[in-house]
Amino acid sequence: MTVTAFSLKLVIMPHFRRRHALSIFENHLKYSPLVGVFGHRQVGKTSFVSHEIKNYITFDDEDQVLLANQSAKQFVARHGNQKFVFDECQMCPGLFPALKEWVRNNPKPGQFVLTGSVRFSSRKAIRESLTGRIVSLELYPLTLTELLERPLPETFLRLIKLDSFDHSVYETVHKPTVLEQNNWLKYLELGGLPRLAFTRDPKHRIDLLDSILKLILDRDLRMVTDTNLSLDTLLRFLKHIATQAWEPLNFAETKRLLGLNEATQKKLISGLESIFLIRRLSIHSRKTATFLLEDQLEEVLLGGGGLSLSRQIYGALYRNLRAQFGYRSGILFDSFSYRLRSGAWVPLAFRSGQNEIGIIAIEDDEPTVGQRRSADRFLRNFPRGKIVFVKPEITAPLVIEPRIMICAAASLVI
Repeated sequence: MTVTAFSLKLVIMPHFRRRHALSIFENHLKYSPLVGVFGHRQVGKTSFVSHEIKNYITFDDEDQVLLANQSAKQFVARHGNQKFVFDECQMCPGLFPALKEWVRNNPKPGQFVLTGSVRFSSRKAIRESLTGRIVSLELYPLTLTELLERPLPETFLRLIKLDSFDHSVYETVHKPTVLEQNNWLKYLELGGLPRLAFTRDPKHRIDLLDSILKLILDRDLRMVTDTNLSLDTLLRFLKHIATQAWEPLNFAETKRLLGLNEATQKKLISGLESIFLIRRLSIHSRKTATFLLEDQLEEVLLGGGGLSLSRQIYGALYRNLRAQFGYRSGILFDSFSYRLRSGAWVPLAFRSGQNEIGIIAIEDDEPTVGQRRSADRFLRNFPRGKIVFVKPEITAPLVIEPRIMICAAASLVI
């Protein structure tokens, strides 16, 4: 498929994007003295919080770490009773007992915003200090609607709430325009990490991603995982995960290829999840899982061109659709893959409440016999489930059975 020129402002004029998570963030500030904003390095956390709060310190600055460690209690008191951002605060774990004591005596909401590229639950000193004292949100890479500066869509949420597909589908799901389709295709290529998506030169983009990944693996990963493996080995393991996207990770095969035993692989996976570099997608009714890179561009580039168009579509849908759930308060959801030993496969599915929707990418006008069988097994397994067959090109939505429809992939995310 030929990708048409990308006509987004972000390619010509990078600038701040209003994030869909803003309303949740503002609400957290009203009720909690400590608010956490976590996510992948370079996901835009600093821009997000500093656009709302001007008082800012980063612990990537060794001088600030030194000051905080000299007297954490005085450091916190100096910045208390005002809205203040402590950026990359996992670099200064000694600060957290002082924060715990401060907010115990000064419970005024919205005093400190803590950002981090490491899950606090992975660091014992931080976890024990902040349990029950912080509310937090995860910031994902930019979604397509954030890049286009459009509202957070509700398309998929409306579909999953339906008992069956009916005439309302034609009002909920629209046929994408040529421009929307071009933007969608470019998202498959560039993803949503701001610095990378806004970089025009492909070589510069690859070099920038390489430097970001080396920092993450050589510093952040070692912060949460006790490993003496070389940076080269860590990179090879990460690339292997990218090439296995949407497939169950086979520990024995990985050991044969990389020489890493199963225990080491599991330890590295836990660490990579803790630093927001990979996401676990469970496989329904099986103990195995597949692992996805956090950002689209990471997966495409690290996968070395081995990802088919269908798998790129699944990745882009996953990374955009999770935001439709995750950036709204009070909505619980789960994402998973449905795979049977018989060969039935629905690569991507979401569950919210008692309803499920499975997604299967098709390349022709209609699904293959195997894809229809996979859909039928999914629908038998989930009595309230539905299937959406998505096509890579522009197409109008079409309900073909009460619980099965076809639409353009872009229609679900724009």
